[in-house]
Amino acid sequence: MDEKEFLKQLISFSEKEPDAERICSEMLSNYGNINSILDSDRIFYPRDIHMREQTAVLIGVVSAINRKCNAEKTVTKYIKGTDYAKKYFENCLRGYIQELIKTVVLDKNFCVLDSKLISYGDRNSVSSVCRQFADTAVMHKDAKYMLIAHNHPSGNPEPSSNDMFYTHKLVKAMGILDITVIDHIIVGKDKSISMKDICDENIFPQVKGYAYK
Repeated sequence: MDEKEFLKQLISFSEKEPDAERICSEMLSNYGNINSILDSDRIFYPRDIHMREQTAVLIGVVSAINRKCNAEKTVTKYIKGTDYAKKYFENCLRGYIQELIKTVVLDKNFCVLDSKLISYGDRNSVSSVCRQFADTAVMHKDAKYMLIAHNHPSGNPEPSSNDMFYTHKLVKAMGILDITVIDHIIVGKDKSISMKDICDENIFPQVKGYAYK
C-alpha cells in the first residue's frame, strides 16, 4: 500500500467520496508526503484544507502517536558538538516542503532540557520569534545554551541575508537572558550547514567544551 492509499483509507473513516479523495490529494500536495503530514499539528489542517472536524481529530490522534514513536526512537540526551547538532536537526527537519524553525535548550553540560518547534510555514516577525525562543528558554532554570535550526525546502542549505539577520537578532536577544546561542544549523536536502562555521562576522561566541568542526 502506497502512502496515498494509506492516507485515503484513514480519511475514509470520517469522510465520504469524493471528499476523501480530494482531501487526500490536497494534503499530499500541501505537505509533500505522509511523514510531513503526520509530523504536523492538526490545527493546520482545517486552516489549509476544508474537512470535517472529526477528520482533523482522527489525523491528530494518529499524528500524536507517530510523533511519540519517533521521539522514542530519536531520544537525544546530549548535543556536544556540531556533528551531533546536524544529525539531530536533520532527523527533525529534513524532507518538509514548508519551512520549520526549531530550538533546543541545553544546560551547562550540553544536556538537552527542551526541544521545541517555534514556527511552521512562513516566518513570523523577528520580535515574535524572539519571544517564542525566550519563552522556551526561561521555562528551565538550568538553561545555559541554545541551538537553533531551520530547513530550506529548496534543498540548498546556504544561508540567505534574511537568515543572517534573524540569527544576529536572536543571538543578541538570548544574550540579554544570559542564554548563549551556540550555533544555527540550516538543513538542506543532502547536507546541513553550521552558520558558526561560515559566518564572516563574529555572531556566535566560542563555547568551551563544545566540539566545533
